[in-house]
Amino acid sequence: MGNEFAQGREWNHDASLDWHLLDGGDNWHHG
Repeated sequence: MGNEFAQGREWNHDASLDWHLLDGGDNWHHG
């Protein structure tokens, strides 16, 4: 456990999700 995707900020009804975090570049683990 501990590999869950989570936002760094509190949920805000008036804002969208942090989709830019999924871009990540080459720093992410590719499986």
